[in-house]
Amino acid sequence: MFVFVVLISLCYAATEAATPCCTHRRFQATLLELGGQTNLTSGVGSAIAHSMRMYYDYDNQRQFIISTPRPPSQEKGYRMFQDFVTRKSYYLSAVGSTLYCTVLNMQPEETMPPPCVQANATLKGSHYFGSAGQNVQAHTWSYYDENQVNIETTVTDDECTPLSVTSSGLIRGFGRTTTMLFLDFKAGISEVYRMQIPAICERPAVGK
Repeated sequence: MFVFVVLISLCYAATEAATPCCTHRRFQATLLELGGQTNLTSGVGSAIAHSMRMYYDYDNQRQFIISTPRPPSQEKGYRMFQDFVTRKSYYLSAVGSTLYCTVLNMQPEETMPPPCVQANATLKGSHYFGSAGQNVQAHTWSYYDENQVNIETTVTDDECTPLSVTSSGLIRGFGRTTTMLFLDFKAGISEVYRMQIPAICERPAVGK
């Protein structure tokens, strides 16, 4: 939907008060995440830069992510299927020519994020994205999640389509700040096979 990630944002005075909203309960999108993190024990910092293809199905409580690192990130790519009903995560990783599946039980506090702006979020501002002749109205909301990580999310005015999410706080022992841009957002899931437990996870290991 959005080809260019660098857009002009102009603030405007909303004629009607915006309210927290929800987007589609099933969608697919390409996500670009940029930022950095610091190990609070060692003080060593590292860059975060990777793209992800996400398939999201809130109705069936499943999502599938294909992550591809980008320079200067040192992280490895992976594929992850999550089933929040059975409370299991399936990580697919390659070692040489062999593809492995690791099955992990979810932590008790892990829940699938709903496709909604949190009800108690604070409206930070309203904007136009684009040029004067062709633009999209959007609203930026701010709130803290259950782990006290600050979240700022920007969504369109018409269908609550996510444009970006910025998170900042303590995450798994790291001081971490990232911004995630949503590209090519489409309602529904065309590649439905992505929403099934990967066949490789039924076997120990096979060649790619």
